[in-house]
Amino acid sequence: MGAREWLNEHPKTAVGLGISVAVIAIGFVVVEIRSGRHRYPSAPPDSYFTVDDGKTFFAASSDNVPPFDYHGQQAVHAYVYRCGNQTFVAYMDRFTPKYHDAVVAHGLTAEAEKWGRELKRPGESKWVPSSDLRVEAQFYDVHSPNGVTGVPEAVEP
Repeated sequence: MGAREWLNEHPKTAVGLGISVAVIAIGFVVVEIRSGRHRYPSAPPDSYFTVDDGKTFFAASSDNVPPFDYHGQQAVHAYVYRCGNQTFVAYMDRFTPKYHDAVVAHGLTAEAEKWGRELKRPGESKWVPSSDLRVEAQFYDVHSPNGVTGVPEAVEP
């Protein structure tokens, strides 16, 4: 029995096969068209970073583990606040080399968050470990710079 005879004897099956082939072909065409489109980031930037000790800052994904290379400079996490019409970096943090590699390899852990970070205010020369709760609390107590009055509010990207 040839193909023509089989199609004449099984018209419903033939129509089903034809529709299936058409749907699969359309699916391949859609996938091919979409593969050539420009891809946009899956999530907006959600953290601020700085490369110049807090003088300026930029928004990027928090998937970046500070310090990281940003256009040939070391970027660290910047905590940005606004008071009145002035926006400023209140303090910065980064991971020590030991914990940086662990966070990159295995993700952030409570141990790395507690023992592996260092904190610093813009203009200060020394990074201090975040493991001392009193020291850490001093960084979280943000004051307005340059005599600006008001309560500083955290700024999110």
